Amino acid sequence: MTAAQVRALLTAHEAARERVADEHMFTVAVRGRWRTTFRLQLFTAPGKRGVAVATQIIGESASLHNFAEACAADVWRRYLPGTADPPIWIERLLSPISRASRNVSG
Repeated sequence: MTAAQVRALLTAHEAARERVADEHMFTVAVRGRWRTTFRLQLFTAPGKRGVAVATQIIGESASLHNFAEACAADVWRRYLPGTADPPIWIERLLSPISRASRNVSG
């Protein structure tokens, strides 16, 4: 999905939302074999689709990007079981900070 498509989707479901979940180690077992872990922030508003923001450092665990559908379904099942539509899913994949870039000389 392009940035323009994301903006259009969010605009269509625009509302002030409340953060109802902030799990730093949300874990999903995928196909009984793989396990992926990511930070989950979930925002909801009455009568609007929830918005799930999933953040993962690249290489942290099984790729969030590869298992996004299973992860989104698990978030929907655990947090929004009574809703007709799944949450709007936003992924953020962060590059790990290398040891060299953290050491500042000077």
